[in-house]
Amino acid sequence: MDIRLAARTGGAQTVRMALGAGQEVGYGLQGAAAVPERAHERGVTYPGTWQDTDLTCDLGSGGVKETLVLRSAKAPTTFTFPLALKGLSVKVADGHVVFTDAAGHTKAMVPAGFMNDSAVRPTTSTRVAYSLVTADGVPALRVDLDRGWLADPARAFPIKVDPSVEINTAGTSMTVTGSGQVGGGQDLAIGSHSAAYLGFPNLDDRLKNHKIFGASLWMVDYYSATCRFRLASVRPVTQAWQGQFGFSYPGPSVGSVIARTSFSYGHIELGATKSQCPTKAVTYNLGKGGRDLIQRPAGHPSSISPGPKVIISPDGSPHTTNPANGPPGPFRVEREFAIGHRRADPRLDKAVRSGCRCPGGRRLGRSQQRRA
Repeated sequence: MDIRLAARTGGAQTVRMALGAGQEVGYGLQGAAAVPERAHERGVTYPGTWQDTDLTCDLGSGGVKETLVLRSAKAPTTFTFPLALKGLSVKVADGHVVFTDAAGHTKAMVPAGFMNDSAVRPTTSTRVAYSLVTADGVPALRVDLDRGWLADPARAFPIKVDPSVEINTAGTSMTVTGSGQVGGGQDLAIGSHSAAYLGFPNLDDRLKNHKIFGASLWMVDYYSATCRFRLASVRPVTQAWQGQFGFSYPGPSVGSVIARTSFSYGHIELGATKSQCPTKAVTYNLGKGGRDLIQRPAGHPSSISPGPKVIISPDGSPHTTNPANGPPGPFRVEREFAIGHRRADPRLDKAVRSGCRCPGGRRLGRSQQRRA
């Protein structure tokens, strides 16, 4: 995959992603000012792209994380992105923008968007609507933000809007809540009525015929509603979910618990300037169950599922379990699978779901892969 970012906005394409086999997804910014990029560690920022609005593009192995930063209530609530496609078709389905090839296979996706404000206890809205329109004679993606939510006096600016583009299978992450699902975000929101899933496409091929010795799961907890530790469990996911829509909490069915740990970090009391439980990484040793979960498809491909899937779920919450399709026993792996601060490696094909039994919920950094 080849990702190119323009040196300045105002041209036909600000972002271009070549997926291989002659397939490309590119887009421009209708009505944007011509502003130069400001490079940073993970990508670029185009400050003042629209009125009181910055555009940040972070690069990852799975695509481009695009963030609209609304700096005041004067910022626009509608944005239009003219598309430049090669070898792909586009449609909006169940709140997602899906790019498919001639055979109908999903090659890229813009998962359902969401907005976060900057309050001490941030508020999240999923009222981000996508539609396909025509702009300057070409197909374009229109993004509409809920004006009522933005105009609420309780909103704290800046507000960040996340309409990211995911490459390959777009189901690399998904958060389910009581009101529906949000996919592809950089953060995983877990709580009493929310849980997060992670997918790692094509890991089976990479580990084929390898001997798996162990596995661990690593994450960063950077925001919690309290410093009181809460228990969270890791489970295998036994129902297909990647590239599918319409889920709500508690989400796709899961198997038996393979690991548990308690944590709660990143909470800052109202009026305080620092946390008594600062942001911290959390590691699960997935043990025997994790080893077998990875080893089964890596060494002995199964007809039940294209790859093992794992979930972290809130202990004591309702879940539909399916032990028959769960992990066959103990396990161990050659690599660590990390829920980390950056984007998941889209070449992996394991899934993890996160959850905790806490009243206000926690926010975790998204997954990474790293070698053991």
